[in-house]
Amino acid sequence: MSEDELTYMMPAHNALTQSGPLRTPVGAAVSAEQARGRLSPRKNALNRALRKYSLNATSQRLGLFFAQTVIETDRWKTFREYGQGAANPNIPMAQYYAAFYGRGALQLTWADAYEKYGQFRRFSDTTGAYADPRITHTSTHYWSDPTTRDAQGHITGVIGIPKRWAPRFDPDVVASDVVNACDSASFFWVWKHHSGTRNINRVADRQFSASVIDRVNKLVNGGGFGYFERVAYSYYTRHILSDWVYTTNMLTVDTENPHIRVQVDLSRPT
Repeated sequence: MSEDELTYMMPAHNALTQSGPLRTPVGAAVSAEQARGRLSPRKNALNRALRKYSLNATSQRLGLFFAQTVIETDRWKTFREYGQGAANPNIPMAQYYAAFYGRGALQLTWADAYEKYGQFRRFSDTTGAYADPRITHTSTHYWSDPTTRDAQGHITGVIGIPKRWAPRFDPDVVASDVVNACDSASFFWVWKHHSGTRNINRVADRQFSASVIDRVNKLVNGGGFGYFERVAYSYYTRHILSDWVYTTNMLTVDTENPHIRVQVDLSRPT
């Protein structure tokens, strides 16, 4: 994708109301200058990753993937999860993944995901200090969610056993290097285990629908944070990349939640 094409992949209106049966666009629009400024420095790394993992093989794959990156990077502003794994009552799991907080264009999280990515890339072990002081050559960390839950999803206990990370690579390279940030996101997309197999493309290649978007949302982020924005972005990128045509710039779509619909503004940044 060229610089201009990437600029228009960013929806002009990308925030929605957070309550009610109809979620509508709110807030100031993202300008073309802002979108270009965020995406232009990442253009080469992103294109390289898209080709490497065949995410640009179809417009639908590319659109659904990019729609997820918009919310994961806070509209391509950051490759680091806000809070960086600090304890947060609004994010109960942060205390468990801690130093292995989300990094990259799809917010790689948990030591297990970092380990798999490091093995794939054959990153060298770290001999010096780690960028995050919570990781030392003797510290231990949870590889994945260590908790037990009740029927309502509340944490009832911790059964996971932490392990030592060192001397593996420094996970900070996933955020500090733009090539790794884009590559790790594409790796996660095709590596993700689900339904007895791997690769989110197996879902993304199905006929475009609310259920496909719902499944992709859940595979990337569990289906919670930014769910309805991800729905809106998926329709927006479909509009930009495919032959699908809508006669006005405002579209109202169903979601997998039968009580909530989303209003999608198809306007491009100007």
